[in-house]
Amino acid sequence: MNKKAKQDILVCILIYAFMLFCFWQTFTMKSGSDIMPRLILALAMICNTALLIRCLNQLKQVSAEGYTSISEIKIPILMFFGVVLYALAISFTNYFIATAAMILIFMLIERVKPVWLILAIDGVYLVFIYVLFVMVLKVPLLK
Repeated sequence: MNKKAKQDILVCILIYAFMLFCFWQTFTMKSGSDIMPRLILALAMICNTALLIRCLNQLKQVSAEGYTSISEIKIPILMFFGVVLYALAISFTNYFIATAAMILIFMLIERVKPVWLILAIDGVYLVFIYVLFVMVLKVPLLK
């Protein structure tokens, strides 16, 4: 039996449990505001089901590979902690400062070259978000 497929099936089950919890949380929302979270959860449910089906098909295959090691998932774990730090940074600064730093750091981690391209993408994205949300939609993203 494929050990990695078993591990992936366990992750799928955990994702289903998390989505069930999130779906349960939508019942406390005001009427009408629960539509978008439920649509996103439905899309995530479809994707997770496709992943589960793929894992079940891989379970039948005989493989010599073992479980995923920590060294294989080092970068995804660091990215996760980066997102947590980004969420904290938003609460201490504002969206634009935290996002500019996050885009710069993540693109440097992913070794995007040249650096001027990173700065250009960062700048264009932030200007676009500022114009769309702050100027057009009047969303208060600045503190």
